[in-house]
Amino acid sequence: PVVVALYDAIFFSNPELHSPLKRMFFRFWIRRSLARAAACIAPSEATKSELLRWVRPRRARISVALLGVASGTFHVPTAGEKSDASRLVGSDDWIAFLGTLEPRKNVGNLVRAFGLLAERADVAARYPGLVLALAGGRGWDTEIDAIIAESPVRERVLRLGFVPDDALAGLLG
Repeated sequence: PVVVALYDAIFFSNPELHSPLKRMFFRFWIRRSLARAAACIAPSEATKSELLRWVRPRRARISVALLGVASGTFHVPTAGEKSDASRLVGSDDWIAFLGTLEPRKNVGNLVRAFGLLAERADVAARYPGLVLALAGGRGWDTEIDAIIAESPVRERVLRLGFVPDDALAGLLG
């Protein structure tokens, strides 16, 4: 028996985010894999719902198995880890994003929302050095550079790139 793990239904729900060839390839193989598999594992109820909505496999074949967390990397940060993160972003106050910069992650709207938030008088008074720290690989979002450039607070949007595992607790905690 074959068990298939599918992490999203993006090729069905947001096909415009992928090239026609990639879209066709993954749509075909997702449908074929689900038709042949004895079971499918999805990482969340949301993914399961999307697969049921777009691909319509038999409901009994899909089980949710939540992803694990590496507690050595992701934990409540120590004072030292917080201090290291403050040095990394150049501020004591930040909002962090971790992931590959790609359209399906909606980073463009995160940057726009940060611009609106950072310009609010109450937020600016309480967090004058607030920074948006984007950590992770460049990805294939071709619009993110222009969106950042258009932001009224573009100097406070940092592209950290790859961040070592030992910095993640402080950055995200």
